[in-house]
Amino acid sequence: MAAAFYLLFQRVVYPPLERLLSAMERVEAGDLNVTVSAPPDEFGTLAAGFNSMIGQIREMSAERTRQNETLQLKVREATGELVNKNEQLESANLELFRASRRMSELERLAAAGQTAAQFAHEVGTPLNLISGHVQLLKSRFEAGSKDLDRLRTVNSQIERIEKIVREMLDRTRFGESVHVPLNLNEILRKIFDTIEATLDESGVQLISRLADDLPLISGDADRLQQVFLNLVSNALDAMRENGRLTISTASDKDRVIVEVSDNGLGIDEETRSQIFRPLFTTKKRGHGTGIGLFVVTQILQEHHAEISVESEPGNGSRFTIRFLTADNLAV
Repeated sequence: MAAAFYLLFQRVVYPPLERLLSAMERVEAGDLNVTVSAPPDEFGTLAAGFNSMIGQIREMSAERTRQNETLQLKVREATGELVNKNEQLESANLELFRASRRMSELERLAAAGQTAAQFAHEVGTPLNLISGHVQLLKSRFEAGSKDLDRLRTVNSQIERIEKIVREMLDRTRFGESVHVPLNLNEILRKIFDTIEATLDESGVQLISRLADDLPLISGDADRLQQVFLNLVSNALDAMRENGRLTISTASDKDRVIVEVSDNGLGIDEETRSQIFRPLFTTKKRGHGTGIGLFVVTQILQEHHAEISVESEPGNGSRFTIRFLTADNLAV
């Protein structure tokens, strides 16, 4: 009987139990695709119940996966909207900051404009007196003398200052300059005569490379003199003794190019990004207003011209201005 029971359990009871235990181990390991087969007896009923339970677990697991995916999708959508809102908020804050800074600059420019108008009004009388004395001094020198040429240069610059003063007053009343065909080489040669004494005093060498047959541009000669004198003045401030100031002209298709370069201190990247802003200056108090390069950009905009700067600390600076030729500007 013992042997019979042993054989019965070995052949009838143990195999389905082992299959059931093996299936349970696979389920514990995460495999929900397992099924148990058994003959149609009590073990078969147990196996069918096990298979039904695993099937329900599979369905619940699949449903949970679908809900998790739906939840993750909604989270991603909500996160994307939140990121978009944050970006819009950051953009709005940046625009507000820029508008606030621009408003502050405009207020300062308005104050500077009022001061400039007052200055233009007050400086007119002494300029007239100086001009009168220069005319008297010119009569004391013979034609062709070096001193007479210098007095003529002084007188021409006084006249230019008077015109600038008048234009300052006109611009406070929204006046506009008159543009005519111009040869930039002629304007630059006049500037070379004007700055000759200053260059000698500063110990700076002028190197001019003016291209032949330079196309004409359309502009206001006095306004453009103001541009180049501002650039030269900044270059002289940046150079020590034995400096080199190089001014060159060239033409490229529909453009006339002027370069003003020096071997001075150079400009770092942060300063380069701000030098054309109004009222920005790195000079000591009383030595700079921060208006010069801003005025340069304003005048060049009136002339449909572009200005760029290349510079590194210790390696000097190069300002490049590109004008449209008069023919192309007319088109």
